[in-house]
Amino acid sequence: MYASESVLLSKSQLQDLNNCINRSVYEIFGVSGVGAVKDVRNFLALDDVAELVEKRTVKFINTLIDCGGYVNLFLNQLLVGF
Repeated sequence: MYASESVLLSKSQLQDLNNCINRSVYEIFGVSGVGAVKDVRNFLALDDVAELVEKRTVKFINTLIDCGGYVNLFLNQLLVGF
């Protein structure tokens, strides 16, 4: 999940990350079945990866806006284009 807020992940990449978490829950807690894995994830507040990435992205953008960093980011993008 490191730096996930700064890159655009595809649906298949998000699903791969969810599958990793599901497999870990299965191995650690010894549960079987999709419903049991979902129950454990809900109990532990292990949200869907897409939701986690969205929350991190919103926080990242808000931080850029609050500190004025978006101006530097915009200018850097313009300079890279030339």
